[in-house]
Order: sequence, then C-alpha cells, then structure tokens
Amino acid sequence: MEQPEELVTRDCLGCGFCCRKSPCFLGEIDPQKKYCKHLVWNGEKWRCELILKSKTIGKALYAGEGCCSDANTYQRYKVIPTPEDLKDESALLRRITRRKKCVSPK
Repeated sequence: MEQPEELVTRDCLGCGFCCRKSPCFLGEIDPQKKYCKHLVWNGEKWRCELILKSKTIGKALYAGEGCCSDANTYQRYKVIPTPEDLKDESALLRRITRRKKCVSPK
C-alpha cells in the first residue's frame, strides 16, 4: 500500500481565504459580502470575531495553524487582500499573478 504524501502547511497569513471559501460550522454567510459575517478586517489581517472572543473555539477549528490549500492564491503569492480588494476579487487575482513571483512551500 502506498503511503500518502505528507501534508505541507504554510504559516497563516491572515488572508481570510478559509473563512471566505469554506466557512466552518459556526460560519454565517453575509449575502451582500458573500463571505462569513464573523470575518472582520483589523486594518492588517482578517480575523474571526468568534475566535477573538474565545480561544477555545480557535483551538477547536485549528485557526491560525497554517494553510494547506493549494487553491489559495493569496498564500502562494503572500498577499493579504483588503476589504476594498474583495469588491473585485478576480481583478485582484489577475494583478497579483501577473506582477509577483510565486513563493514555494517550505
């Protein structure tokens, strides 16, 4: 039997990818924003307001433990999108993939 590949994780950037693309069981999608209403911007990074109130929730969800998603363009290019960027996310993704070099996993 073939051994599964080791899961590669990269340090959490606070880009909000996980909560926008695959909210947890506590998540509630805001129909206007189109991502979880508990995901908040602190001026530098995205954070879950539920986790900010309870470290127990954060530990249960492995929040901040690192990114293992190959689909996370923000992680590959080390970019943290702002709320303004998310108004036209496809344009942002086109800009960063044209200008920046991809950062390889550890």
